[in-house]
Amino acid sequence: MELRPYMTDEEANLIVAFIDQYKAKRCLEWGIGGSTVVFSRCASVQEWIGVERYREWIEKVQSQVGPHVKLIHVPRSSAPYGTPANIEPYVNSPSIQGQFDFVFIDGDYRWQCLEKASKILSPTGFCMVHDSARKDMHPHFRHFDHHRILTEGEFNAHNDWHQGLTVLWQGDRSL
Repeated sequence: MELRPYMTDEEANLIVAFIDQYKAKRCLEWGIGGSTVVFSRCASVQEWIGVERYREWIEKVQSQVGPHVKLIHVPRSSAPYGTPANIEPYVNSPSIQGQFDFVFIDGDYRWQCLEKASKILSPTGFCMVHDSARKDMHPHFRHFDHHRILTEGEFNAHNDWHQGLTVLWQGDRSL
């Protein structure tokens, strides 16, 4: 069974449209899954690097992607979740080198990933963050010159599932 992105069809279609329109060649994703399978197949994509905590996801995804996709396993250490021992290797994996045309954030440590993404985007690159309806994430958009909320998302009764998609970019151009 082929994996699909765990998001609305509208959100998945928007991401594919951006990748296609801006011809993203080199892409980075924090938090792999069905999104990796679908988005890495866009015609312009030449290299896709996915960073993931869970070995099971890597095994599920690996069989459904092409050779241009490199999946990096960064297991959690025994240290508490939000400590540098877990954040640093995930956000700053040695596999994350150079500039990227597209960065997709849909995994752990989103605040820290937003800051890192702002530093590794190519001049024409763009970043998208999923589940961006989380209001605690919005102050971290400051690492970019611009952002646009593409889908508002929604909150549930437990405030633990949000959806929402935001695009962020640097420079004076418009997206």
